[in-house]
Amino acid sequence: MIAHDVALPPLQIDKLPSGLTLLAVQKRGLPLFHVRLSLPAGACEDPRGKAGLAQFTVELLRRGTRRRPPQDVDEMIESMGAQLYSDVSMEEAALALTVPAELTERALDALLEVALEPAFEEAEVAAARRRTLAALQSELDEPSTVAGRALVSLGYGPGHPYAHPAQGFRRDVDTFQREDALSFHATRYQQQGALLAAVGQSTPTELIDLLGPAAASAERCSSRRWRPRSPAAPSSSTSRMRRKRRCASSLQGCRGRRRGTRRRWSRIPSSAAASPLFWSTPSAWIAGFPTRYRRGCT
Repeated sequence: MIAHDVALPPLQIDKLPSGLTLLAVQKRGLPLFHVRLSLPAGACEDPRGKAGLAQFTVELLRRGTRRRPPQDVDEMIESMGAQLYSDVSMEEAALALTVPAELTERALDALLEVALEPAFEEAEVAAARRRTLAALQSELDEPSTVAGRALVSLGYGPGHPYAHPAQGFRRDVDTFQREDALSFHATRYQQQGALLAAVGQSTPTELIDLLGPAAASAERCSSRRWRPRSPAAPSSSTSRMRRKRRCASSLQGCRGRRRGTRRRWSRIPSSAAASPLFWSTPSAWIAGFPTRYRRGCT
């Protein structure tokens, strides 16, 4: 089987003026609803001297919102029979939920509340800092982990956005404060470049009609953090850093040139689409639209 033999499920893609992209995919015959919020807030966005802040911020999202304490957030998720998935890569921060179809609206509201209205209480920040430091200390007992970190740092070189592990370093994590998480969330969790995706039994048009109002409601509830990013002329140093990110040294090469084409976020990797197993689960469909295919490489 080759890529053009694969029949894509019904889908619809809408780009809002604010920069938020909505993706809806229909999956018939399975009474489940899957929703995923993907943001360009990965580890490569960590400020200088704050390696690991992107991961640290994501871990705090579930530890209380402005509407409810951590225990109530856990109860809200568990009452739907779901587990909140969260992950941070070098380019992306993502949260996702999969629930029974009848809980569609509850799941969407819960995901947006957790992602966009965190409380970042001082006690939770301190507890998260202690957990992260303990985990980093424990990883030092694994020679393969230590070697992998050294290889990344040496390969990309000092100052490169990829030259640190997503978990960060002890010396940086030890300095994390509530203000750091607040600042990172306010500047990186923006509509510009974000993707809100849903997979369910409803038609793509119906799913888009569900996602649009939910995103607008979230914007009203968190107008300061969930707002369109104002355009600004990049400085020369910012431009150089962006070029470094796009062409990630000899370990990775320029991703766009290696494929021989400009990447578009709506393109599905041919190697994945060729597999009959690729379309077997809702999570796999969303995995077909990762951040790197949306942002492109020129």
